Amino acid sequence: MLGKLLITGATGGLGMSLTQAALLKGYEVYASGRDARFGLALQNLGARFISSDITQTKTLDGLVKGMDGIIHAAALSSPWGRRTDFESINVTATVNLMKAAKASKVQRFLFVSSPSVYTKLKDQVNLTEADPPAAMVLNDYQDTKLRAEAFVLSQASPDFHVAAIRPRAIIGPYDKVILPRLIAYIDKGFFPLIRKGSALFDMTDVRDVTSALLSLYDVIENNNGQVFNISGGQSISIYELMTALAKARQKSIKFVQLPLGIILPLAYMTEAIYRILPRNLEPRLTPYLLATMAFSQTFDLTKAKRLLGYEPKYNPTQTLIDLVRSMP
Repeated sequence: MLGKLLITGATGGLGMSLTQAALLKGYEVYASGRDARFGLALQNLGARFISSDITQTKTLDGLVKGMDGIIHAAALSSPWGRRTDFESINVTATVNLMKAAKASKVQRFLFVSSPSVYTKLKDQVNLTEADPPAAMVLNDYQDTKLRAEAFVLSQASPDFHVAAIRPRAIIGPYDKVILPRLIAYIDKGFFPLIRKGSALFDMTDVRDVTSALLSLYDVIENNNGQVFNISGGQSISIYELMTALAKARQKSIKFVQLPLGIILPLAYMTEAIYRILPRNLEPRLTPYLLATMAFSQTFDLTKAKRLLGYEPKYNPTQTLIDLVRSMP
């Protein structure tokens, strides 16, 4: 089904690639975002760029009017920030956007969720969509994405088709979250290893994420109210990844073994201190960050393969290595 497609967060790391892929597929794309520079680039490719802030409720009716469907990729994707910002962008804006979409008779609403909903201080291997999200959240990002996803899926009805995907660690040229942090570690020449860096995790090339999104969007009626885990289908340990990236950047990196029994209470204490500091500084260590560095999280893609025909085509580790080599 082609037609008018609104992509929110179009000037973000995923949104840029998604907009380009949707244009190539033949959709009439309306790209909503806040970065006018990237918006101009998308406009030059054929999208209709709309400079907008979706937290401003008064703009939403005009934004969704006449659209056949929406892919909602706008979010505050960060391990740290002000709780009010996460709440406003990830939850309130999503709720209001959906209400506006339903009022305007938009038929399709695809939500970009996050596998952070699973994050725990324990190993989790071959997670499926049947596995429950974490009962205890570790940060505001995890909490708000979990609640936003639950709301979106609850709105499924015969005349309003909704679905969500949880793409794991998106790797691409416009990434502003993962790549900058990894390069910072490499350039400092120091990386802490917990549990000997044995934790396994999946990543996903942004091209595979956009393929999964557009495939689901095309068959959303048959998957109304469903959620899908998406990854590159390959796991790598923290130690192996950082070693490969340091080599690609032609840097030496020192690994320092840290005992989990000491570092975990320190992470909670550090986070508590930073919460009360007057400036919104990001701590180097938090329980959420510890969970991603010390514990495995990998995914079973059976559902996406069966219902969407999803097959990862790109090696996300190689994509990340290539990006690291190209960075100044």
